[in-house]
Parts: sequence; structure tokens; C-alpha cells
Amino acid sequence: MPRTQGGESVLSRVVRIVEAFGPGDSALTITEIARRSGLHIATASRLVEELGSFG
Repeated sequence: MPRTQGGESVLSRVVRIVEAFGPGDSALTITEIARRSGLHIATASRLVEELGSFG
């Protein structure tokens, strides 16, 4: 699987985004997703936008 420059795969980063959502979270801001997942806000934003394009 292709890895980013930091060594973590894109899939791993996407899983971190999904795991940022708790049982009672139907929506989160990009800032909150980035904070909870430990991702840079630009990375979180880009990945969330791409996930959204898949529905």
C-alpha cells in the first residue's frame, strides 16, 4: 500500500478520521476531526472532502 512521506498509509489516516467519531457524533467540524485524529487540519480537510465525494 502506498505510504505518505511520514510513513503512514493513507488508509491508516482515513481510519483515524473514522475513529474520531464517537457514538453520539453525527457531525464534527474539520477542526475537531483534525484534533481528535491527530492529523494536520489540511490533511484532515483533504481526506474528508475526498471521503464525502464517495458519499
